[in-house]
Amino acid sequence: SILDDIKNGDGYVLVVGDKVAGYTAAITGVDPHYLKIEGGSWSDNDDPYTTIHRICLSSNYQGQGLSRIFMSDIISLEYATGVRNFRVDTHRLNKPMQKLATGNGFEYRGIIQVDDEVDPDRLAYELNM
Repeated sequence: SILDDIKNGDGYVLVVGDKVAGYTAAITGVDPHYLKIEGGSWSDNDDPYTTIHRICLSSNYQGQGLSRIFMSDIISLEYATGVRNFRVDTHRLNKPMQKLATGNGFEYRGIIQVDDEVDPDRLAYELNM
């Protein structure tokens, strides 16, 4: 949850002027949902990785390319700490997130499953630097 992200120091906000325009979490460490992947494999399964979760942008700021900049900034911040591998996942109907991932250099790796009773399948992407 967002509250957990903040408590753990993993939450980030995108500020435009004096307004909060976006939010994401960047969580470094093993994500149990990523231990099993179907229809593919991770390129780097040995080195530490950061998972980018819950990236969202206010409707007031959509269509300006800010989500791509925001994701790039998060990757840069994590890179500065020594992380070289990044993962994201999204619902198969979330075309904007799929485009955001591939537009930032992520490659599709397969399908993971999350705790969702309706549709647990998520498209998984990875970026290795």
